[in-house]
Amino acid sequence: LDQELMNLPAPESAAYNRAAVLCPDQVSDDRKLIFLEHENYNARLAAKTMAAYWTHRVQLFGPARAFLPMTVSGAMNDEAVNMSDRHLWAMVPVTDAAGRSIFYHTPGRRDSFEQEMQAMWYIFETVIENAISCKAGVVILSDLRNYTINSYSLKIATLFFPLLSVLPTRVRAIHLCYPNPIVSALLPLSKRIMTRSLRLRLVVHEPSPITLCSSLNRYCFPADRIPADLGIGGGVVINHSSWMVNRLVLENARHNQPSAA
Repeated sequence: LDQELMNLPAPESAAYNRAAVLCPDQVSDDRKLIFLEHENYNARLAAKTMAAYWTHRVQLFGPARAFLPMTVSGAMNDEAVNMSDRHLWAMVPVTDAAGRSIFYHTPGRRDSFEQEMQAMWYIFETVIENAISCKAGVVILSDLRNYTINSYSLKIATLFFPLLSVLPTRVRAIHLCYPNPIVSALLPLSKRIMTRSLRLRLVVHEPSPITLCSSLNRYCFPADRIPADLGIGGGVVINHSSWMVNRLVLENARHNQPSAA
């Protein structure tokens, strides 16, 4: 993998090379192994994905924050309050029945694309840091209530899916809940931007709350794994502020550990 990274064209590897100087702990052998496993030990693909990861990270967070630790008090320091208040992206505190992490997405609350994508990136990082969760992958529950034409942006559509492709954990499925006519009209355009893998993993559910519960159940979402916020009698309460506080405590504990540990 190191050799393949060296063989990449300079523009492609520039962000990675800068990370190797400014934050070598974030491109350590353990981190490289995550990308190797993600690409089934194909070193060339892993090198391209890792380099693209850093290119997108710099584009999204800017050079002043991209090389900070991906923590609440690090790269997310300026966005922690906004992330807690708006919670466009939230980590559901249980997995689905197949053991995959669940992200709850409410694009109808969209305001700033950059802030939304930074929040998504950070939540992905919390999965990547856990080997078991990283291997199991992620499913996205997208709640499209309150989604209007003003919520759509071509910029978001063209950058969202490439971001998913460089994060080293699999998106196992994207579930669109409560699609309205606007979503149905824009979906063909979005599918053209997606990779084939994501198109095959996209599930559009009927807009009726009555059928949504049984429909999700077919995809490893029994009632006790569905967020209550979805409005169909799910048994999982999402407390995003509490989750953020717990993340801060965990990250501070890691930072204060002896280096040998």
